Amino acid sequence: TIFRLTQCQNSKSLTQEFTFRSADKKPYQHVCGVMGFAKWNEVDAPMTLYQTGFRTLVPNMPAFVSVDDDIYIPGLFNLRNFGSAIYHQSSYTFWFKLTFTLGLRFDYERAEIDYNTSASLSATAMGIHMNPVYKLKGNDQKDFWTLLPKFSAKYDFSDRYMLYASIAKGYKAGGYSF
Repeated sequence: TIFRLTQCQNSKSLTQEFTFRSADKKPYQHVCGVMGFAKWNEVDAPMTLYQTGFRTLVPNMPAFVSVDDDIYIPGLFNLRNFGSAIYHQSSYTFWFKLTFTLGLRFDYERAEIDYNTSASLSATAMGIHMNPVYKLKGNDQKDFWTLLPKFSAKYDFSDRYMLYASIAKGYKAGGYSF
C-alpha cells in the first residue's frame, strides 16, 4: 500500500442566459444575448502517505533515515468560478438558398481558490528525531477573457440537403487543480 486518498466534494452552480432573436423570416436574421454563471466547489481531500509509499516515492533516501509514522496530509479547497459573456450573430440569406453568418462573442471568466493543507514528517536520522511541518494556506485568483469570432456559409440544395462550412475560435478558460 502506497497511499490512500479520500475526496468529498460539494458543488453548487447557477447559470442564466437571455437571448434575443429575429422573430420574422426576412433575409436578415440576428441573435444576440448575455449569459452569466457562478460555480462553487468545496473539496475535502485528505491523503495518507504510508511509510512504504514514502520509501517507494523517495527511493534514494539514505538507509539510516527511518520514517516513524504514516504521513497524513489534510486538504481543504474552496474553488469559485464566475463568468459572463455578451454575443451577437448576424445572418443574411441571398436568393433563398445561400446564407452567410458573422458572429462575435466576448467571454470573461474569473477563477478563485482558497487552500489549506499541511504535512508533517516524523523521521529519525542517526539517532536524531526530526519533525518538520509544512503548511500551505492562502488563496489565488486569475482572470480570463477572450474574443471569439465566427464565420459560416450555408447553401440549401433542398428541404432535406444542405452544404455547410464554419470557422470559429473555441476557448476554455483555465483554473485551478487541487
